[in-house]
Amino acid sequence: MYVIISDARIRSFGQMKMTYRATELTIAIGFLSCAHILFGYKFRPRCAPLPGAFAMYDSVLVIFWLGFIPHILMSVFDFLIFMNIRLKKKRIAVKPP
Repeated sequence: MYVIISDARIRSFGQMKMTYRATELTIAIGFLSCAHILFGYKFRPRCAPLPGAFAMYDSVLVIFWLGFIPHILMSVFDFLIFMNIRLKKKRIAVKPP
C-alpha cells in the first residue's frame, strides 16, 4: 500500500536549496497577487476598489485567495502529514523482550 520514494529527483525537494527557492517563489506570488491594489483602488477619501468590473474581480480574488485556497492547501498537507505519520508508525520495529 505504501510506496517508499526512491527517486533521487523527488528526494532532492527536501534539500535546503529547494526550501529557499520555494520560499522566494511564495513571497513573489504573494506580492504579485496584491499588485492589482496599486492601480485599482481609490485611497482617498476611503480605501475602496474602483467601481465596476474591477470591484467584482477584487471580490472574487479575495474570496478564492483568502477563502478557498488556504483551506484546500491545509487539507492537502494535513492529509499528507497524516499519511506520513501512519507510514512512520509502520516502519518502527518492535524489539522482542
